[in-house]
Amino acid sequence: MAQAEANEYAGCFLLNAPKINGAVIFNSTGHELFNVSITRIPGGIPNWRYPLVDCGVFSVEYLSNGHFLLQVGYNKRPGCTAGIWNATTGLFVYPVRPGCIVELDAQNNLVWSYVSDSDMQWPHDVERLPNGDTLVACAMGSADGNGSDGRVIEVSPQGQIVWDWNPRDWIQYPNWTEWQAYLLSQGLRTSNQESRWTHLNDADRLPNGNTMINLRHLNMTVIVDPVGKPVWVFGPEHAWINASGKVEWEYGGSTPYIQHDPVILRNGNVIVSDSGNSRAFEINGTTKQIVWEYNVTEHKFPGTKVQDSDRLPNGDTLLLDSVKSWVWEVSEDGATIWEVNATKWKGSAGAIYDIDYIPDYSTSSVVIVSPVADRVYQSSSVPIEMWYTPSEGAQFTCLRYRIYSNSTGSWIDAGNQTWTVTVQRTMQDGDYTLYAYAAEMTEPVTARFSVRTALALNPYLIGILATGVLVVSVVAVVLRGRK
Repeated sequence: MAQAEANEYAGCFLLNAPKINGAVIFNSTGHELFNVSITRIPGGIPNWRYPLVDCGVFSVEYLSNGHFLLQVGYNKRPGCTAGIWNATTGLFVYPVRPGCIVELDAQNNLVWSYVSDSDMQWPHDVERLPNGDTLVACAMGSADGNGSDGRVIEVSPQGQIVWDWNPRDWIQYPNWTEWQAYLLSQGLRTSNQESRWTHLNDADRLPNGNTMINLRHLNMTVIVDPVGKPVWVFGPEHAWINASGKVEWEYGGSTPYIQHDPVILRNGNVIVSDSGNSRAFEINGTTKQIVWEYNVTEHKFPGTKVQDSDRLPNGDTLLLDSVKSWVWEVSEDGATIWEVNATKWKGSAGAIYDIDYIPDYSTSSVVIVSPVADRVYQSSSVPIEMWYTPSEGAQFTCLRYRIYSNSTGSWIDAGNQTWTVTVQRTMQDGDYTLYAYAAEMTEPVTARFSVRTALALNPYLIGILATGVLVVSVVAVVLRGRK
């Protein structure tokens, strides 16, 4: 759910993975590099009363600190996808569609969560903002007599709602009988069931402080200012912002149909995943005219649903099809650059829904067993020993290391040394830093240590130092740029 392209193309991707109730990182060959799952959270999610094995993850985001932000929704509650018509009252009754937001670290530990049945129903999109707040797009905001409006909320790290946007405040509310007939004609509901008024499914905070919001059932995308007032609207053929600042519109005649995940590009254009028309297209942000289009039915396969599309830094476009469970990159002229069958991550718990480009990603666990960090060695012979756990699925190659003298400001090794078994290195008195890394890592793990052969210590302190054990484990996670 990005707002602009990244600066450098490297080819790693983050995808929601219903099969594991979580998310995976993979490369353009389909090789899985890493995954997290809500079912592996130690101790579960506080105040979340639904079985995690019955929950799905739609929206996923990789954070700059190497953590993962996941939107969680409960999938098994009967009747959770639609309101039920009450013939006596003439109103729709809505069941609870609970959801929560979690932040996980690279070890799958829960770092932060937001759980609220009352304020957040059926969240579809989540984004961590630069100020530390979290933006959430909810397809259902609250259940009222005439249908669920959808809602966008901004939640502080302390769990307080600091910004709130409701479409009924700013979008012309339809005649309910006419609206239900229109939804029925479009296949968006069946008799005696209503599938929500707006189905608000995406929200992105823009660099200027405005917010882009997508309203699927209205076939409409709006940009609103910090107050919530619409300043830009696209979708229905007849939609406009009136003098009071509200959006007026007419049924039908829209360019997109049940679209998802609009993304504003650096040049001000907007790329749209036109799900109902099996295509992705780019419009000029000012004229709203289509300047680029890729039709999946024409180029790839029929009966598809483009769920997500993002512009890559090299000018190509990343596409996700939720019907075929397919991910691929296309050039400007529509040629397929690479493609991955993502069925293996789909499972039976839901559809693949959200894909993000990660400019550069590498994760491996390297443990420097010896030299022990911050230890003073009284012998000139220092053992070099390491443990290594590669990323899931990664092939082990070798470990390399190099020792730097902090005392002299120079390397004591002419180049990188290959490590396979414990070796003894003879060292002069001084202060040192050992740098160690696996072949696929771009940043090393380090351990500072000292050698003091002439240091006189009493036997009691020597015993403490001789028996002390310190294991430093570092997970190297590298992220350069963001799409």
